[in-house]
Amino acid sequence: KAGRGDQGFDFTRLDNIGDEQDDISQPWRCVRDNVTGLVWEAKTTDGGLHDSTHTYSWYFTEDAGGFDGDQNGAGATCSIANCNTSAFITQVNTDGLCNFYDWRLPTHNELLSILHLGNTASPMIDADYFPNTVVGVTSPAWYWTRVPSVDGARDVGRNAWTIGFADGNDNFLNKSTPVSIRLVRGGR
Repeated sequence: KAGRGDQGFDFTRLDNIGDEQDDISQPWRCVRDNVTGLVWEAKTTDGGLHDSTHTYSWYFTEDAGGFDGDQNGAGATCSIANCNTSAFITQVNTDGLCNFYDWRLPTHNELLSILHLGNTASPMIDADYFPNTVVGVTSPAWYWTRVPSVDGARDVGRNAWTIGFADGNDNFLNKSTPVSIRLVRGGR
């Protein structure tokens, strides 16, 4: 392993400027997956931009031939003006989280790659590297993927795929649904 992590996972913590942070008593802002090369956003509980309790509607204008989504879904809560995926990504890239400016929503398979199916209790993720992962109290807490879905629709894709770290399931939800986000960048 290049870093550390439970079972076959190999993660390295990165501080706010993107340097490796081996001292677990020090804060980190991102996590590099040394197997895939992906760098993941770490969530906080400070009420700021990256707070784990914030939710967003799914919205992208560049998807040709589909429904863009909802600019500010009912019930979505966050610290920026429009609580949608596109606005969040723009703000994170403007701020340069961990000195990177190319953050995006993960694909379905990318988000599944950090799902820890060996965990018997939620969250189903290595909580030593991804603390503050939201899991629902009465229902699973979902995380958006970049992948739209036409399942359950008669005209255009009004849904998008999500992954639940409470139980490891994937599901498609209406793009207006308030859902959590964990951004990613890079890859091999």
